[in-house]
Amino acid sequence: MLDTLLNTGRIPGYIYRSVIHQKIKRTLKDEKARYRKTHGNCKRDFVGQLKQSPIALSTALANQQHYEVPTDFFRYVLGPHMKYSCCDYTNSNHLADAEKAMLKLTCERADIQDGQTILDLGCGWGSLTCYIAEHYPNAQITAVSNSTTQQAFIQKQLQQRGLKPVTCMKTDVNDLSLSQRYDRIVSIELFEHVRNYTQLFQRLSNALNSQGILFVHHFCHQYLTYAYDPETSWMAKHFFTDGIMPSEDLLLFFDHAIPIEQRWQVNGEHYAKTCRHWLENLHAHKSSILDLFSSHYDKPRLQYEYWELFFRACEQLFAWDKGTEWFVTHYRFRKP
Repeated sequence: MLDTLLNTGRIPGYIYRSVIHQKIKRTLKDEKARYRKTHGNCKRDFVGQLKQSPIALSTALANQQHYEVPTDFFRYVLGPHMKYSCCDYTNSNHLADAEKAMLKLTCERADIQDGQTILDLGCGWGSLTCYIAEHYPNAQITAVSNSTTQQAFIQKQLQQRGLKPVTCMKTDVNDLSLSQRYDRIVSIELFEHVRNYTQLFQRLSNALNSQGILFVHHFCHQYLTYAYDPETSWMAKHFFTDGIMPSEDLLLFFDHAIPIEQRWQVNGEHYAKTCRHWLENLHAHKSSILDLFSSHYDKPRLQYEYWELFFRACEQLFAWDKGTEWFVTHYRFRKP
């Protein structure tokens, strides 16, 4: 039914907003009721389930849903730095400035220094890798992704900008094997796709030098933790299969190998603005995107409307209650 409506391409914005609002409201009500009913024990039960899971589930589907989508699509909708994650609008309302501001803030909070060995885990289209390569030219960077298209894009960007090549590693996070030692490991919006944080923390700890830092940026809810079920959730089925919504404190149940040193909240309205700009770019390039999708998908208009709904849903989610319900948290873990 939903696909039929989306495929018409004629759903007014106010209908989108109303449907999304009701869905978010219902999810929040149900998850808070479950939390209250179990006196918060549902979170501990979920933590126990995560500890028995593989490091990640459905990684091939995650690739298909996001990271093997035609790169030109993301060139149309993202900003010039190709940052596919929350940006920082503290000092500017322009996407390009907000991308750069968050990249700078990430490097500051991760204590990136020139000459370090740095692992960009889940590097996306290389926004952070390229930023570090430009501003810390003596850093030795390894960029890890499970996407061939992302790695090719990164190397091309570095070459075009006259920057030093980096080491690219294509691997599923379940198969992550690191022989090198690093001073810094930075991971931006990968941990929402992870289940067994205990195993991942241990592998990353083994790859960190003494006093090395793991910096994690992920979106979260202020205290609820729940999984996205593809059987009941449109978002899970099309964009976030087997992903989870972490609570702000979830990683602290797993940080024994690399203790937490500091954490910061980034108000959700920053992510809402990011998604709004992506949506505006989607609209501005609609004709070109439909042409692009026509050569990749059987139903290009439906695929376009999926992204319309996805960006709108994310915008409303992170704007909820003035960005205090769902938001982004930065964590700095330091190996003893």
